[in-house]
Amino acid sequence: MSSYGQPWVILPEPRMSRPCPSTLNPEAAQGAHRMCLAVVVVSYETTTSVLALIDGLREQSRQMTTEQMPLELSITVVDNSVDDLGLPGRIASLPQPIPNVVIRCLEPMGNIGYGRGNNRGLAEAAARDRPDFFWVLNPDVSLRPDALNGLVLNLSRRDPRHPWFAGTVTYNAGHHSCGLIAFDPLTMHRRDSCVAAQVLYPAGHSIVMSDGFWRQFGGFDPAYFLFFEEIDLACRALAAGVVPDSIAGAAVEHQGGAGTGSALRFAQRPSTTHYNAARSALLFYKRHFPNLVLVPVALKLAHALFLAVRARPHKALYTLAGVWSGIRT
Repeated sequence: MSSYGQPWVILPEPRMSRPCPSTLNPEAAQGAHRMCLAVVVVSYETTTSVLALIDGLREQSRQMTTEQMPLELSITVVDNSVDDLGLPGRIASLPQPIPNVVIRCLEPMGNIGYGRGNNRGLAEAAARDRPDFFWVLNPDVSLRPDALNGLVLNLSRRDPRHPWFAGTVTYNAGHHSCGLIAFDPLTMHRRDSCVAAQVLYPAGHSIVMSDGFWRQFGGFDPAYFLFFEEIDLACRALAAGVVPDSIAGAAVEHQGGAGTGSALRFAQRPSTTHYNAARSALLFYKRHFPNLVLVPVALKLAHALFLAVRARPHKALYTLAGVWSGIRT
C-alpha cells in the first residue's frame, strides 16, 4: 500500500499454497510444489549488461542442484531506453529456452523511471507467473557462483504469504557487505550495516521480496523518478513492523550506477541525476521526516554552490530546480 493507503498496482488473487502453474512445461508442474521466482530488471541504455545478467541467470538455473524444491524462473526486463533500442530484439533472439525458465521484455516507450519501471515488471510477473518470491536486480549486477541455488535454498524455508524482504551479500571492488544500508536522516549519510538502525533498507541493486510483501506494500512509490525509492519502501515496511533481512547464500557483484550515471564522480554526473537526487530527497523527507526537511534543503543548496564554484552552473541550476520541485510536489 502507498503512504496514502492506496496500492500502486492492481494485484491478482493470492496464490495461497498450491502448485505453481508452469509457464513453459505444464506437465512438469504436476506433483510436488515448485517454487516460482520472478526476476525483474529495469534497463536504461544497458543492453550489454542486461544480456550478461540474463546469461548468468540462465546458466545458474541450468546448473541448479536444489532438489528439495524445483524452481520455475521468470525474467521480466523493462526497457526504459531512449537511444539504445536493440534490447527487445536481442532478448527475442536468445538461444533455445531452458525448461521452466521464461524471459520477456516490456517496452514502456520511453524512460518511466526506476520505481515505475520496476512496478510494471513486478505487476506483469505477478499477473502472468503468480510467483512465490520476487528478485529485483539492477542491470549492472552479476551473480556470484551458486548464488541462485543459495537463494532458492534460503527461500524454501520461508512462507511466501508472509510479508518479508531482504538484501543479498554484495561484492564491489574487493569490498563486500551484507546488502543492507543504514540511513541517517540527520546527515543523509549512508553506510553498510547488518545491525538495527532507525532506517535500514536493502540496497536497491538487489532486493528480494515475498509475494506477501508485494501484496501488502504494492511496490515502489512512482512519485520518485530516481533515487530514494528503496528507502521509502523500507520506511513504509518498518512502520508496519517489517524489518529487512540479509541473505548470505545469494551473493552478487555490483558495479554501481550503470543506468543512472551515479557511478561517476558526483560533479561529473548528468544534470538530470542532480535534479532527481535533489527532488527525491525533498519528497522523502517531507513524507517520512517532515521535522527534518531543512536537512536536505541545506545540503542540496550547499551542493549547488559547490557545483557553481566548480564551473558547472547548469548542474547547479538543475539541483536548485530539483529542490524547488521537491518542495512544491
